[in-house]
Amino acid sequence: MLLVLTTSGDVTADLLFEKFGHSAFRLNLDLWRDYSLVLQPDRWEISNPTNFKITGRSASHCFWWKTLQSTTKDDKYIAAEIKYVFRELYGWFLRRGLVVGNSPDFHNRLGKLQILNFASSYFRTPQSIVGWNLPPQIEEFQEREIVAKSLSSEPTNDGRLLFASAVEYCGIDRGSPWFLQTKVDAFNDVTVVVCGDEFYAFTRSRKDLEGLDWRRTIADEDPERPSWHVRALSGAERTTLRGLCQDLGVNWGRFDFLEDESGLVFLEYNANGQWAFLDFHGNNGLIDAIVAYLLAGK
Repeated sequence: MLLVLTTSGDVTADLLFEKFGHSAFRLNLDLWRDYSLVLQPDRWEISNPTNFKITGRSASHCFWWKTLQSTTKDDKYIAAEIKYVFRELYGWFLRRGLVVGNSPDFHNRLGKLQILNFASSYFRTPQSIVGWNLPPQIEEFQEREIVAKSLSSEPTNDGRLLFASAVEYCGIDRGSPWFLQTKVDAFNDVTVVVCGDEFYAFTRSRKDLEGLDWRRTIADEDPERPSWHVRALSGAERTTLRGLCQDLGVNWGRFDFLEDESGLVFLEYNANGQWAFLDFHGNNGLIDAIVAYLLAGK
């Protein structure tokens, strides 16, 4: 049985469990009080409100979905204790080689700049720089449009997020930390989910996009009128993607590209791989493929 560490009210987890049935057990971090959990050095058992159980004997694999980056609204001591238990459970599977997908600390070990370096062997990539107290001029950015992005995707104290935004180098506070890239003039966004040995590609037009970052509108996506559509990958694109996956040591996640007249330009890799918005109704084979991948544990 697959153990999924997640939270309640998550659309992606809801879609998965519509398919999983009793082949998987859902442990919601934010609803921890609803479960009975006993964890010992050599054994463990968890029961949900319907008395459905999973144990160290019946568990086959574990998959985390955002959970270990989340917390509860309890007293900070209680929240830390509960999160520690979730890490213990994940570690139990990790030590036995029973984890499916990528570990929560993947991007702590392999960050965006390192991934861009790997990707540059296979795809065109924007000129990129990270730092603070930057020099008055940078040769790669001379007379070129540039884009500011977030490395961490963390919000500010007042809850704002930095999406990809056009900036002028001469106008930024160069003493602050920045992730800057040269702007790519593209007509499509392309995203590719890697699931085991298969790639599932989708594209959306940038024609009517407000701003530079399609993620601004993801919460407003209408499942009945999707902006993303299935895109065929050429043989050469599949070959380069396989090479990049091999270099990164992954078979799960999502790659983001821009597409211009010369083809694909690599932007980034998401090791957790948010994907539900791409196949909300399960019409494109992606959901079924992911369910099969997670249940198989490889």
